[in-house]
Amino acid sequence: MPDEQAQQLQSNEERTQHLIDYLGELWRRPHEPSPETLKRVTEFVMGLPEEYRAMGLKAIAEHLVNNMSLHILDVVATFQKEAEQEGIDAEEREGTLEDVMPETFQTLTELSGQVSVKSMSDLVNLSNITIGLYGLYQVDSAEDAQSVMYTLPLLYREQLTQRSLILHLTSKEVAHNPPLKPPVVYVTKNLEEDKSQSILGLPQESSQKLAGTKMIEVVATTGTSKITSAKPKASGASDKLAFVA
Repeated sequence: MPDEQAQQLQSNEERTQHLIDYLGELWRRPHEPSPETLKRVTEFVMGLPEEYRAMGLKAIAEHLVNNMSLHILDVVATFQKEAEQEGIDAEEREGTLEDVMPETFQTLTELSGQVSVKSMSDLVNLSNITIGLYGLYQVDSAEDAQSVMYTLPLLYREQLTQRSLILHLTSKEVAHNPPLKPPVVYVTKNLEEDKSQSILGLPQESSQKLAGTKMIEVVATTGTSKITSAKPKASGASDKLAFVA
């Protein structure tokens, strides 16, 4: 009996891996909406009667939030894949995953059901937050991923809440998501640009040119917290995002 169970388990694992490999190939085919498609859909949705417009905006908003959810899961997957090779011992690996998994999945589940976009201004703000944090929180090592795993899910939720893009939270939910510790943001900008330009539409407290790079260190406050990045983005990019009231 134990041998049969082991064989069945191995067979299930092999089948699962086969299906994952198949999906990996299938997903190479075009299936994600392009920027042009999203623009065309948004233009169409904004011309609909209010009832249908609300449904269309919700679909676009959930697409953005789901993309961030996949990015957060990819950060966790990067940690799991690279941690052992980077010398992080088994106890720390297991402890980190045990710490972040319940919180991460609860936050992602809540965000998917609670995102609320009722106007073009809301959609612009949601896009700015999602795309801005997605760009800031790119990781390529377990060390980077370990920091981001603890920070990004709650920070994303907090940013959406501050812009009233999350449905009303109960007192229990608010207590479950306390303010984050103030960190530092690294944003790639052209040095010739006006340093008073706010990042993600937030007031800029200070900026400092980093010698020998095209990087500007920016400390940007967001009320109860500050945005942070585990490491600077690749040089050459430029952030010029602003919120809409």
